[in-house]
Amino acid sequence: VKGSTIKVELNGSVILDADLSKVTDYMGGKAHPGKDLTKGFFGFAGHGDAVAFRKVAIRKL
Repeated sequence: VKGSTIKVELNGSVILDADLSKVTDYMGGKAHPGKDLTKGFFGFAGHGDAVAFRKVAIRKL
C-alpha cells in the first residue's frame, strides 16, 4: 500500500494493482464504507470455503 494505491501478490503473481482513489464503479452501486480509511485493522476471510495460510509476514510500512 502506498497512499491510495494497493498491490496484492499471490504466489508470486500480481492479482491486484489499483489506485482506489480512481475507482468509480462499485459492486452493489455504492462504495465500500472502508474504502478510504488510512488506518485500522485487516483480516483473512474464506467466505465459506476452507483456507490455509503459511509464512504470513506483516511489516510496518
